Amino acid sequence: NPLSDAESKSIIEVFKKLNYKNKSDYIYLCAWIAQAQIFGALDWRFQMWITGPRGSGKTEILKMISSLVFSGEIYQSVTSASIRQHLKSNSVPMIIDEAEPNNFESKRRMDSVIELIRQCSSRMNTKSLRGTASGDALEYNINSCFMLSSIQSYLPTMADHSRFFEVEMMAN
Repeated sequence: NPLSDAESKSIIEVFKKLNYKNKSDYIYLCAWIAQAQIFGALDWRFQMWITGPRGSGKTEILKMISSLVFSGEIYQSVTSASIRQHLKSNSVPMIIDEAEPNNFESKRRMDSVIELIRQCSSRMNTKSLRGTASGDALEYNINSCFMLSSIQSYLPTMADHSRFFEVEMMAN
């Protein structure tokens, strides 16, 4: 059910009180929550990356956000293939914790995930095709918005920087 104006304002007030490096970053979190409610209806969706030192509350913030969005599950150790197979042609938001590329293998995995997220930022009515060992191609049309969390962000290209808002948390 839709929240009343007072209930909505109380959510904003809670997010205002968190320990951000830039005090106005609560606006980006609230905006991401709002866009996540309307799924893939937007022609352009911005992505979010929450960073901060260990113990700064990143996972707790993800838990709060996941309770406010439809199908707000939190995932870890995802791959681009697992995201495609999970979402198929859906547009529900994806919340990914521990998105840190700590070694060569996890960096390669995150490169692939970031590439998928880059493709999901705009709705161009394009589809992704993936071949299978059986010779049958699988078709995907993902229009999701993504929120990632890690100690530091990992945005390999300028195109990624233009698609993500980075929110940095301070140590508690």
